[in-house]
This record gives sequence, structure tokens and C-alpha cells, in this order.
Amino acid sequence: MIPDLTNASPATREFYALPEDIRSYVESVLGNPPRPMSTMEIMLAIGQALTTAPEGWKLVPIEPTPEMIAAGRVARMNVAGGYDGPSGWEAMLAAAPEPAGGHE
Repeated sequence: MIPDLTNASPATREFYALPEDIRSYVESVLGNPPRPMSTMEIMLAIGQALTTAPEGWKLVPIEPTPEMIAAGRVARMNVAGGYDGPSGWEAMLAAAPEPAGGHE
């Protein structure tokens, strides 16, 4: 919920102009209500929110890596051979590298 911003500082107005999911993340890090944030803190919070995948999602390279391609091929060959195992897609996701910074 956005409070009355009539007498709010510019920093507070900037904070409440952010999308709700980013504000929630910032509040989880800085407390609720958050102290006034510098422009750098706001930029870092936005960057963190943009590079963190929502639950059930995973960040992967735009182009599959050789390891991902190999894992997908092996999985498809196993399924074609009658073996139980992950689908090609599941195997490729499991083989995907973590993004720089270690976020999922």
C-alpha cells in the first residue's frame, strides 16, 4: 500500500514510484519502513530484482552452452532407448551454468 506522499521527501517519492515487487525486496533488505535511499542504493535494488529469477524460474544463457546441448542429447537418447530419466529440456536446464553473481 502506498501512503500519502503529500509531504514526502523526493527520495521517499522515488521509492514508492518503484514497482511493488522491487519495493518489497528493498524493504526485506533495508527494513520497513525503509530509511531514505541514495540513488546508488535504488539502482542496486533494481539490479538485484532484475537478476533474481522468480520461484520456479531459472536464468539461462540466450544460446545453450555445449554442456547444455550434450545433456539434452543424452537425455533424448535415453528416452528413445526406453530409459526413464529427465526430458531433454529438463537435462538442459540442469546443465545450465549459474549467471555471474551466483543468482538462480
